[in-house]
Amino acid sequence: MYKPPEIHEFFVEGSDLKKSHVLLHITEPSNAEELKKGYFFALTEINNGSIEQIEHLQQMIDDLESGYYETESEDKKGAFEITLEYINRRGHRILENEKSTIHCIVGVLHENNISFAYHGKPSAVLFYYAQEKIKNLNVLSDEDEDDADNEQLFSSVMEGSLKTGDFFYVVTPHVDDYFAHERIAKILDSRSTRQSTSHIQKVLKDIRNDLSFGGVVIKASEKEEQSKIPNTPIDRQGGPNESIDQMIETNEKTDEILGSPLISKLKKKIKKINQNNKNKNNKEQYNDSNRKVYFSNSMETNYRPRELEVNNNSIINSILVGLGRSVVLLCIGLYKSLIYVLKFTGKTILAIILIITNKGNRRREIILELKKDFQNRKKFIKNLPPSSKIIFVLTVFLVLFFAGSITYSRIQEQEKIRNQKYNDLISQIIEKKDLAEASILYNDNNKAYSLLQEANDLINQLPIENEDEQKKIEVIELQKQMENISKELRKVEKVAPEILADLNTFSANATKIELIDENIIAYGEEDNSFYKIDIDTKKIEQKDHSTITNLKTAAVPKENDKIIFVAGKNEIAEYNKETNTISKKEISFIDQDTSIASIFVYNRRLYTLAPEKNQIYKHGPTLGGYDKGNNWITDSNINIEDGISFAIDGDIYVLKNDGKITKLSAGQKDNFEISYIDPKLENPTKIWTYNGVENLYILEPNKQRIVVLDKKGNLVKQYKYDGWQNPNDMIIDTISGVIYIIDANKISKFNL
Repeated sequence: MYKPPEIHEFFVEGSDLKKSHVLLHITEPSNAEELKKGYFFALTEINNGSIEQIEHLQQMIDDLESGYYETESEDKKGAFEITLEYINRRGHRILENEKSTIHCIVGVLHENNISFAYHGKPSAVLFYYAQEKIKNLNVLSDEDEDDADNEQLFSSVMEGSLKTGDFFYVVTPHVDDYFAHERIAKILDSRSTRQSTSHIQKVLKDIRNDLSFGGVVIKASEKEEQSKIPNTPIDRQGGPNESIDQMIETNEKTDEILGSPLISKLKKKIKKINQNNKNKNNKEQYNDSNRKVYFSNSMETNYRPRELEVNNNSIINSILVGLGRSVVLLCIGLYKSLIYVLKFTGKTILAIILIITNKGNRRREIILELKKDFQNRKKFIKNLPPSSKIIFVLTVFLVLFFAGSITYSRIQEQEKIRNQKYNDLISQIIEKKDLAEASILYNDNNKAYSLLQEANDLINQLPIENEDEQKKIEVIELQKQMENISKELRKVEKVAPEILADLNTFSANATKIELIDENIIAYGEEDNSFYKIDIDTKKIEQKDHSTITNLKTAAVPKENDKIIFVAGKNEIAEYNKETNTISKKEISFIDQDTSIASIFVYNRRLYTLAPEKNQIYKHGPTLGGYDKGNNWITDSNINIEDGISFAIDGDIYVLKNDGKITKLSAGQKDNFEISYIDPKLENPTKIWTYNGVENLYILEPNKQRIVVLDKKGNLVKQYKYDGWQNPNDMIIDTISGVIYIIDANKISKFNL
């Protein structure tokens, strides 16, 4: 069992953020799930970078952090590698500025296992104890610049395991200019980790130059039963081999991992260091059981305070003092002039108000005072000596110039902020649009729809009415692209149905249809006749059934030998295709007060939907009709009281009046959720499927459409015809690939 590792950082901001800007980020696990992933750290320095580049880098770090904690590892790739792949695909935005230089290292630490990737020339050093002495190994030294891929952020991943008491030291490149690694070793050996980082930060802060510095110091966790007092050297055999030998990079071929040739030289580099150091003077050699490690005894410091040259020439000093006084006097003069102008403006406005309103009958008095004052000032200026006139004119000019400069600067600043906001919104819209397109490719329609909604909300925030024509064109093009993606997501197919029969010539009131053989039977609850339409000849026959009224729904067995009707509340009737007549059949129920909303015939058995009883009954056939049946639903937690239609393929799908579908299997509720549909289902009337049929077909009259779902709830297609008024019923003939619709007493068809 391990204590948490010690992770401390230092950061010093330079005076020129454009020349050198540092981003430092450390994430500590906050819950059990994140604890399994460990710590995340990122350190970046950008030189001569733009604001957009810095923002992209910050976004990259945020995305890498969230992606790492939210991504699951795969068989051959860890979550860190997978997230780096994604970041690399977007890295061109960060690297597109050729004038800037980026040094970046990102990594994760779980217990004492560390993985990291880098770009540019950050510094990463391992400090370890060997025979009570602290030594160091530069993990990234002697890396070939030609091996690195400058066209992407990260070209390799290194992994390893730290030993108890090891320090992993990561800093921006300029830190090494002031702290040699031997000096860092002595600091870590003589202080706690927190005190060491505080000391480094204080020294760098005292330098006070235009560079920014940043760094992270990680001390490997200790086993609780073997934990030692901080700063006590840990006796250990093995040198860096046991610590860094496992940091023999997973520098596997990243053609598959990170998309570029991989630098796989960490093993060779350690050996090369050992070989090169053999010939150096003033070195001490240490032999252990595994290998030889060479290190320097001397401590080097690269800290060099700036030397300021002071010229004591009295003439130059006098000139500087004179210029300073002139600047101070000029500022005081400008301040007084500004106050005078403000007071004069206030008095003038007050005088104008009094003249306009004539308050207290003072208009004449004010006009005379203004004329007198004007004459006095004119005379005063005229009598001024030439030098004073020049100073006066110069002062007025400077005041006006100063006020104009401030106004212009504020306008420019507001314009810059507005443009930055506009560009940020455009970038976010494009990113969400791209993610939505990717989600569609992976059949994640819900996520795609959510991203499109967010993108459209951002488009509505764009102030295009005040923008130039180019920006307006850009926004209009984005809106078109979003609409095209929405159309693809909605999967709408416009159809042009062919009219088979118009029953209005018979003064019919037909609202339902069923298919038997090659004939369509049309009927209605308010019509005492039914109508037989021959599909091939389109011939229509009208038949009377006034002895059996109120035919409100029906079903046809798979055998296609009869039609079962529901008449009234809970009676049934049967259509005989040989005699072309409808006759009453017997049926009873457990509760005789049962009201049937829909029926379905499956395997010669009749299933009846009784929403008021929150039940589906299963009836067996008898000589005179069907028995009273039994309760098919056995789960008391199921609620189908708002069910309006159902279909059976072995499982039962109950359609509710709010557009939701409840799936039942063997009398129990099964998981079923409808994915994204735009517009969503609100007032459907019928659902149909059967064993061997891949999809569910749903009729929604209000939106003149038939929605097709697969049996996992994903949208397959929407058939829509704007010419429909209020389609009442549908027949799906999957064998012939045809859909029949009855709408306003007209029967039409179109192909699937």
